[in-house]
Amino acid sequence: MFDIYEAGGVRGGFVFEFIEPSYAITAHRAQGVTVDTAHVLVEPNTTRENFYVAMTRGKHANHVYVILDRPDEHAHPHPGDNPDATARSVLYGVLQHVGAELSAHETITAEREH
Repeated sequence: MFDIYEAGGVRGGFVFEFIEPSYAITAHRAQGVTVDTAHVLVEPNTTRENFYVAMTRGKHANHVYVILDRPDEHAHPHPGDNPDATARSVLYGVLQHVGAELSAHETITAEREH
């Protein structure tokens, strides 16, 4: 039970009466979890594997929010930063960003081709 403390005392149950609690987890922890609605934050360094896991958690809906803001004007720019990035270009980049390691068979094939 959540309580809101005010100058005049405690109002028990306020949160449950006026606010719907929600929870956040990372895509790494969400694998195998199903929720009614998933809200996913995507940034340019998101891998396609994490994006897939995150976007397949919602039973009724999956919503994606693409982060285009730069973190801080004083931060050093990252080589992948693009001030002209759009949500579409970020999502395209995410789909190209493979984060999984190659299998043994893929590694042998790649070495043979090299």
